[in-house]
Amino acid sequence: MISSPIGAEPKKLGNIRLPERTAEITGYSPDGKSIAVRTITRDLWIVPVDGGSPEFVMKAAYFAWMPDSRHGVVISELESSRAVYLIDTHSRAERLLLRGSQRIFDLDVHPDGKQIAYSSGDTDWDPVEFSVDGKRL
Repeated sequence: MISSPIGAEPKKLGNIRLPERTAEITGYSPDGKSIAVRTITRDLWIVPVDGGSPEFVMKAAYFAWMPDSRHGVVISELESSRAVYLIDTHSRAERLLLRGSQRIFDLDVHPDGKQIAYSSGDTDWDPVEFSVDGKRL
């Protein structure tokens, strides 16, 4: 079910096919054609809104779309949540953007796609901002 704008009656989201054991919808692609979802086993899937088949991307702790609706940034589940990658959701190509010494949480991408923010820390969480070229701002 979806509801937009806030306060509107929810409506069914068409013939969408979610992967088994879907735990959360992490967000619509900016073009509205896909939804990123994670399962309870932290598998990241891209699901076409038009009813096509879901496609597995990778294990991910967090995911955020880039403005082009093709790429996203993920916190890698395979590296104890201490690395951020830029991924191509079509080809599955990935590029390491940042590897940290502490856990990384809660990714978000600036609307221009040039900056990424996250929280970091093993006990106290500190906000951090860096550019897509991997440089801390």
